[in-house]
Parts: sequence; structure tokens; C-alpha cells
Amino acid sequence: MATPWAAVGKVLRTAGSLVGKVVLDATNPHEPMVGASGAEEVAVRAPGARVVKAFNTVAAPLVAQAAAAPGRLNLLYCGDHAAAKQVAAGLIVDAGFVPVDAGRLDAARDVEALGRLLVDLAYGQGPGPVGYQLLTPGELSAAGG
Repeated sequence: MATPWAAVGKVLRTAGSLVGKVVLDATNPHEPMVGASGAEEVAVRAPGARVVKAFNTVAAPLVAQAAAAPGRLNLLYCGDHAAAKQVAAGLIVDAGFVPVDAGRLDAARDVEALGRLLVDLAYGQGPGPVGYQLLTPGELSAAGG
């Protein structure tokens, strides 16, 4: 689901029952949610859905570039259902990114904060769309760092 946050309620009502379905939430509420993340709110509004927060930390112009040069940029995802997270991770790989499991759905609070920062960098006061790569110290050393 990649809609403006204001449209989430209508989209979920229009979708009908999502029980047992994997819902990838790529939304970024423009303001931090009080007490929950946007993804947690999606899970409440779509009871029984297997919500995974994913694709909210990548600007659209980078998606085509990542597919052309796969395996260079990371993409965070999180959720409470292992099988749904496997689906998300597979789609992330298919899109050319390296998936990074950020944990349970409540981690979406932090993933959404990163999404807001990256939107600001891309379209606000920053350099334009940017990707990110998370490296362990060993990976950084191996890369010559």
C-alpha cells in the first residue's frame, strides 16, 4: 500500500477483508503518530492482515536504479508474522535491494522516522533522493574502510 497517509482509511475500506493477506505498508505519516506507528494503525484498521512495513524508506527515483544495480542499497522492513516478512524480503530482493529485518511491527515507529528524514532529504532541504547501506565493521573493513 503506497498511498498518501490521509487516504489509508479509504483504501483499506475499499479493499474489503484482508484477513490472512500480506499487506506491505509503504506509507509515511507526515507527523509522528501518538502511541503507535502508521503501520500499527494499519494493522488495527485491517484486522487479521499480516502487515509488514516496507518500501517507505526509498524514494521512487531510486527504485529503478536499484533494479539496474542490485545488491548495493539496503531496505528496512519489520512485522510480526514470519511468513509475511519472508514475502516482503523476497520482494525487496526482487526490487534490487538488500533486505534488513528491523524486527517486530512496533519497530515501524523508528522505520517511519527514517522515512520522514529521507523524504526531507529527497524533497525538502537535502541533496535529493538518497539510498542507504548498513555495514557491519567487518563489511566496512572488507570494503576498504
